[in-house]
Amino acid sequence: MGEKIEGLDTKIIGDIIDYLNNQDFGASASDISKALERNRITVSKYLEVMKSKGMLKSKRIAQARLWEISQEYLKPKVMVVDDDKHILELVKLSLVHKNFDVKEAKDGVDALEKIRQQKPDLLILDLMMPRLDGKEVCSILRQSPLTEDLPIIMLTAKTQVLDKVEGFRLGADDYITKPFNPLELEARIDALLHRRDNSLKLNSITGLPGYDLLMKKLSQTKAKIIVIDIKNFKEYNEKYGFQKGNDVLRLISRIIKVAVRENGTPEDFISHIASDDFIILTYENAEDLSKRIHKSLSEHIEEIFPEDNISFSFATVDSLDVVDEIKHNDVMAIFNKISRRN
Repeated sequence: MGEKIEGLDTKIIGDIIDYLNNQDFGASASDISKALERNRITVSKYLEVMKSKGMLKSKRIAQARLWEISQEYLKPKVMVVDDDKHILELVKLSLVHKNFDVKEAKDGVDALEKIRQQKPDLLILDLMMPRLDGKEVCSILRQSPLTEDLPIIMLTAKTQVLDKVEGFRLGADDYITKPFNPLELEARIDALLHRRDNSLKLNSITGLPGYDLLMKKLSQTKAKIIVIDIKNFKEYNEKYGFQKGNDVLRLISRIIKVAVRENGTPEDFISHIASDDFIILTYENAEDLSKRIHKSLSEHIEEIFPEDNISFSFATVDSLDVVDEIKHNDVMAIFNKISRRN
């Protein structure tokens, strides 16, 4: 964490930040407590204290109070892992004038422990270290769904091509050799973080466009809007866990993409804006496309949810009927209008 808060468990703080970082609209205290399997009163206390420290903010949608990460707190966190104290200090000095929250770890074991407590935005990882070297750390991180997308720059004194190839094979995103030029290191960090920021506009689970790209598309085009809601999906997640739930979402997204490709137009736009909501912009008959997507999903329903009370609801509206809501960038208002009409 960027700031140590006396009397609070930094792991709980990190878990809250990580959870909120993956929510498109924020989350209620109840949602957070369920996801983290923590007492709701405890979570509410943490939320209020974190808000007072400028880490979080809250907003109200209808009767719900939703928590989200404060923009002021979203300073990129860079962790550098090296057993050489000189290198640790050199990296910190190289980045001191940049708006980074720089953390350090002395070896691979120390790095994995700290990453479990709070995931950084980027990792600078030395290749040769005691206890657990950079190759092993990189391999472990890439095998976990929580860190498989963590940007990694491999740092080493070796210059052989084979070492670079091995680093990339294990999942490193970039490679820099010691001694390094501070300006080159900054440029490579900026490039990776820029690429990461662009990818955050996509849903982290399905890779489909998220809220920002959907609203941008709606502001630029007139289309029919199809909303697909997975009923009882939260209960499914609670029963089987988020990892299995994420696998299901990826499967559903693939079925929807195939159905749209076969029955829609090349210009149709598919987005995934919340855990259980998909929105499609189409330029064909929305009702007909909805029926065909529903048929495709129904054909796979037994495969996806063999013993669970899961179903899909479809609703449609013309973008011309929600012009004001689009102008105000308010997708929840669009949902409300659709639900009243369907």
